[in-house]
Amino acid sequence: YTVAGVAVEFPFEAYDVQLLYMEKVVLALQRGEHALLESPTGTGKTLCLLCAALGWRRQTEREASTSTAAQHRPVTAWADQGAAGGTGRLPRIIYMSRTHSQLKQVVRQLRMTVHRPTVCVLGSREQMCVHPDVRGKTGVEQVSCCQALVAAQACSFHNELQRRKGPARTAQVPHPERSKPAAARELPDIEDFVQSASSERLCLFHFARELQTQSEVLFMPYNYLVDPAMRRALNISVAHDVLVFDEAHNVEKACAEAASFDLGPSDFAGAVKEIDRVISLASSGAADADGEEGCTAPEEGEAGAWLSMRQLVLDMEVAIAGLPLRPAPQGGSPRYTGDGLALHALLAPLNITAETSDAVIAMCDDAGKKLVQAARWGSSAHHLRRFADLLRVVFGAASEPSTYRVCVTEAAELSGAAGRGAATASKGARRMLGYWCQDPGVGMRALVAGGVRSVLLTSGTLSPLGSFASELGIPFPHRLENPHVIRAKQILVGVVPSGPSGVELTS
Repeated sequence: YTVAGVAVEFPFEAYDVQLLYMEKVVLALQRGEHALLESPTGTGKTLCLLCAALGWRRQTEREASTSTAAQHRPVTAWADQGAAGGTGRLPRIIYMSRTHSQLKQVVRQLRMTVHRPTVCVLGSREQMCVHPDVRGKTGVEQVSCCQALVAAQACSFHNELQRRKGPARTAQVPHPERSKPAAARELPDIEDFVQSASSERLCLFHFARELQTQSEVLFMPYNYLVDPAMRRALNISVAHDVLVFDEAHNVEKACAEAASFDLGPSDFAGAVKEIDRVISLASSGAADADGEEGCTAPEEGEAGAWLSMRQLVLDMEVAIAGLPLRPAPQGGSPRYTGDGLALHALLAPLNITAETSDAVIAMCDDAGKKLVQAARWGSSAHHLRRFADLLRVVFGAASEPSTYRVCVTEAAELSGAAGRGAATASKGARRMLGYWCQDPGVGMRALVAGGVRSVLLTSGTLSPLGSFASELGIPFPHRLENPHVIRAKQILVGVVPSGPSGVELTS
């Protein structure tokens, strides 16, 4: 089919609604604009999206090939420039859905097409770690164990990845499918990647973070992208890329949650413990200066700065504990509420402002590097990084305090490891600080500000499109509300009053 001037290869005879859907996709991509596409379940929207987007990308690649040939450059220079962080690379298709099981179905649909792009699937350590002693752990314990093994060069799977980078360990391991003819590419899903990494004894979690810069199609759950902290952790740049949100009826909630934050007693206590560990390192000079790039061995004088940071965390907890709680309507638990500026007012007496927050964030990030280097601690600066992420949300360039609400409540009593030895200056008052975004557009605008080419949101239920677009806060020039492919005369409505044994069926 020729759709808006682009050759689109569709594996079946397309319905009119499918052709219209693909036309909307192609027009949005050609013009670098955003689209809201509603099409009922069963109309083949996933296949339409893949065929239209990849058909457009293939044509773009051919045009780039002609252009680079005229400039006596190989077309692979586009991909190489993109991997190096350049601005001239061909757009990736970043395809997202809610879960990995849904993405597995998308990969299955991709295999039905003629397209064989290089692909990558991003996942968490719980899904991608192949180390037998780490993959069975969860949460912070798993992260800490992984980072400790990597820092101590005790993970054979990560060591194999480093070996493949060469002696300098700075080269990028090439995508295993890049050198294959397109027809021979296998289009693996996350389970295929894990199985392959296990057989090759290769760290898939870190390998996938490298593959994503070289891949033409990148699959991930969409909370990985809308959450700025996860984008930073996975080193994802969306500049010039096409973002596809499938099953996008939950994107509003995901964007609002990604722009929100909660800090509880375990975060304050954990941050204090992490600072204590950094102070011990500064006092003993035990950090390894040959660790992560950008880190240096601590000096004796650093301990004073970290003691001030420790006191800052405790003072913040005290300030939160001093807020007056009032009974909530309809018998809810007592709470303090205010708009986003209320948190600014709370932090200002602690000298945490838009001007000073960068320095606090930098110390939190530095703590993470130091603790990762000192693998003997077996932990990371998880809580300090959460503290830094909160400050990024509150004082970031895209901060919009008027769209936030502050909510402080009494927290449940800590138990287990989180509660043992918790250092708190608030003498028993344990509170939860919530900084909640009321506008999903905050998260979406921050994402688009990364320089994306187009955002395509699709689902079977997006109506009313006007209010949906308004909530997300970016323009959607291309909109579609497709009817179902099933005609009225093909539908039978009936009632089954009894089962095969004659028993009456009731609700």
